[in-house]
Amino acid sequence: SILKLSPGSTSEDAAELVLGCALRVTGSARGLVARADHPSGEVRSLASAPMSRRGEEDALLELATECRKSTLENHVDRETVSRMLVVPVFVNNVLSGRIAAANSGQDYGDRELRALEQVANLYTIVLQNSEAQQKRAELEQQLSFSQKMEALGTLAGGIAHDFNNILAAVLGFSELIRSDLAPGSEELQNLDEVLAAAHRAKELTAQILTFSRQSEPRREFLEIHKIVAEALRLLRAIIPTTIRIKTSLSHDAGLVYVDPTQLHQVMMNLCTN
Repeated sequence: SILKLSPGSTSEDAAELVLGCALRVTGSARGLVARADHPSGEVRSLASAPMSRRGEEDALLELATECRKSTLENHVDRETVSRMLVVPVFVNNVLSGRIAAANSGQDYGDRELRALEQVANLYTIVLQNSEAQQKRAELEQQLSFSQKMEALGTLAGGIAHDFNNILAAVLGFSELIRSDLAPGSEELQNLDEVLAAAHRAKELTAQILTFSRQSEPRREFLEIHKIVAEALRLLRAIIPTTIRIKTSLSHDAGLVYVDPTQLHQVMMNLCTN
C-alpha cells in the first residue's frame, strides 16, 4: 500500500515514490535512490531529495555506492553529509541499486534502518516486476517474429509448389525436343544446359518445400568439383561479360557429404555478392 504505481509508470516514477517513503520513515532531510546499470555496474541516481548545497548529491551517491550491505553511520566525515543510512537493493541476487537517507535531525537507530530495509524490499518487488514485464515484451516480440517466419515459410512453400508444376512442363517439353536433335549438335548442347538448369531449379524448389515443412535436408556423397563447375556455368550467363572467371578445380578432391542444392546455392551467393 506504500508504493502505488499507475500503469505505464517509469523506473524514475517508482524511484520518486520510493524516495518519498524512505524520507518519511527515517525522518531524513536528504536522500536518493540509485540504480546500477548492467553489465557496466555504473551507479546513477534515479531520484534525489532537493540538495541545497553544491556537491551534496554527488557526495551522498559516492558514499552509497561504497556500501554493499545495510549501513548506519551517525558520524560521517563529509561536509555535506553528517548522518546516513544506506540499504542495498538486490534483484535476483544481483546488486541492482541503493537507497540512501541522510542528515536527520537526530541520530539514526536500528528502527530507522529496519524501516528503510522494508522500503528496499518493496522497491525490489517493483524492479522485479519491471524486469518481468520487459522480458515478457521481448518474448512477445520473438513470438511475433516466429509467427511471421512461419507464415513466410507457408507462403514460400505454396509458391514453390506452383513453380514446381511449371518446371515439370519445361522439363517435359525439353526432353521431347531433345529426342529430335542430332547427337553432338550445338543445339543439343544448349538444350542440355537448359535441362541442367531446370533440374537445379527443381532441386531449389524442393529445398524451399523442405524449409516450409521444417524437415531435414537431403544429403548425399558427391564430387564437389562437379557442383562448383555447374554453378560457374550458370554464373557466366548472369554476370557481366566484363568480369572474368578463372577456375582451378581438382578432380581428385574426394567426396563430401552435403545437400547438393544447398552447396550450389552457397556458390551462387558467394559469387554474386
